[in-house]
Amino acid sequence: MSTIQSGPPSPEELHPHLLYRTAGGQAEFATWRLDGGQEALALFTTAETAGKYQLEMSAAGAYSVFQPPRAKLVAIFQACLAANIRIAALDPQAGGARTLFDLAQIVAAAAEAAH
Repeated sequence: MSTIQSGPPSPEELHPHLLYRTAGGQAEFATWRLDGGQEALALFTTAETAGKYQLEMSAAGAYSVFQPPRAKLVAIFQACLAANIRIAALDPQAGGARTLFDLAQIVAAAAEAAH
């Protein structure tokens, strides 16, 4: 089981891939459920890793791989926080995730870097 990273990554390091689909005219991003039931945004280090996760999803064909630019990624993180998704999981799989990130810390670090 992964633990949440103690500090936010540098905003310059934010270049993950995500899986998304359009539902009701809005983007819906793939998530991963932690052992305790909490939902986390699924992030991937490579398009290939995202593709492997996509194949395991029930609606795999509905999702596309997307590597957003930094500003869009921060906006996605903010939308996740608004939807009460507070954690991101890097390269999730059945046994765990590589790293868990606190989305509020990442958004705060990005805001700080913008000033």
